[in-house]
Amino acid sequence: MRTLDHAIARADQFDDAQLVIVHVNLLHTGKEEIDRTQLRCALDEEVGLPDNTNCYVRDAYLIEKAILGEADLQNADYVIIGESTQSRWRQLLAARFDIGTDLESALSHQLDGDLIVV
Repeated sequence: MRTLDHAIARADQFDDAQLVIVHVNLLHTGKEEIDRTQLRCALDEEVGLPDNTNCYVRDAYLIEKAILGEADLQNADYVIIGESTQSRWRQLLAARFDIGTDLESALSHQLDGDLIVV
C-alpha cells in the first residue's frame, strides 16, 4: 500500500489531478483475475480512495506494455510503481538471452511522463 499512499499524496499536491490506478492481470500466471469493481472495493476498504480516482484493470502478458498503453491513453504526467522483484522466469530469460526485463528500466525509457519508484 506504500505505492498507493505515495500516489494519493502526489495527486493531492495538484488542484486538478486525476488519480488513475491500473491493475494488470498477467495472463500467463494462471492466477485468478480481478475485475474493476473488485479492485475499487478492495482499495476503498484499505485506504479510502479520493473522489478524483479512476480504477482500471487490464489483461496482458507483459506488464510494461499494459502500463505504457494506459499511461499513453491517460496522458499521464506521472507513473508511480512499487519496487518489485523479477519473477524467476524473467531472471532466467534475462540471463539466457542477455536482455533486460526490469520494469523500471523498461518504463523509464519509453514513458512521456515522469516515473517514480517507491
